[in-house]
Amino acid sequence: MDPDETYAETAVRELREETGFVVGAARLGPPSWRRRASFIHRQRRHLQDEVVMTVRLDTAAPDVDGAERLDYEVEDYFGFRWWTVEEVVGSPERFYPGRLPALLTRFLAREEIDEPFELWS
Repeated sequence: MDPDETYAETAVRELREETGFVVGAARLGPPSWRRRASFIHRQRRHLQDEVVMTVRLDTAAPDVDGAERLDYEVEDYFGFRWWTVEEVVGSPERFYPGRLPALLTRFLAREEIDEPFELWS
């Protein structure tokens, strides 16, 4: 979050920057998944408090436009594709958050999730 931003403002901004999707705050669900995680990125340990919200898009699988991504995001994150809920839940792949496959169905059912700390790397 940037200083003085709300969760909704941050979500709208991050969604636009990282995917090119432009949505209004009215499309966001409430912040219903909270977690704290620590991970190493570019040889530096980060500790972040995360709030996850749903967003409803106009189309099922719009094209991702990464034109507003930061330089390091372009370098570090690639190979995007859409996953169905069933693919995520049944996949042996590693996801971030690490418990995404176990918690995704509950999150989409609008359950409140207060996940314990995750040491990612």
